[in-house]
Amino acid sequence: PPVQPTVPKVLDPKAQKIEMLLQRADTALAMQALTDPVSENAYDLYRAVLILEPTNIRAQEGLKNVSAAFPAQVEEAIVGKQYDAALRKLQKGLIIFPGNQQLKQMESQVRAAKQVRAQAAAKSTTVVLSATDLTAKSAGVEVILRNLAKRAAASNELLIINARNDAEGRWIYKTMKDAVGSRLRGDIKISSSPSIQLSPSTL
Repeated sequence: PPVQPTVPKVLDPKAQKIEMLLQRADTALAMQALTDPVSENAYDLYRAVLILEPTNIRAQEGLKNVSAAFPAQVEEAIVGKQYDAALRKLQKGLIIFPGNQQLKQMESQVRAAKQVRAQAAAKSTTVVLSATDLTAKSAGVEVILRNLAKRAAASNELLIINARNDAEGRWIYKTMKDAVGSRLRGDIKISSSPSIQLSPSTL
């Protein structure tokens, strides 16, 4: 007998709206848009589905996935040493998912890491460099850079070079590196106010 064509299932308006919301929610979850932006995040979209259909399994599972994804975002902020952002995300997660045990355990971790960083920052040293001397590459500024390099090498402190441009930053780093004969741990940042910042290695 001839094969009968499959007739596509026609969804009623409510079912169509639910399917549309679920698709948007799944996309938001895949993009890690857990609670932001407003009205286009996974949490709000799954909740909108449950308002229309409280027993919707897909939306219920989606909210569980949102809850499970929160700790990873908090951990990412911690790794990036963005402790204030980590704490804000953590607190928001606990408001939405108060039963998330992993988030509860991370709260003390975030606060402790933030305190350690604050203590380390308080012990950091910043030496302002003369823009005129840097432009001239004077002997005086070279002496300052060599002395700071020796201190950083001996103490294993983290070195942050604030320079007005990349070329200036590279010259400062080379001068300091040549003074100790080895690489120094740190970074170069562009700033209108040239300086050298030395911070404890735990930062």
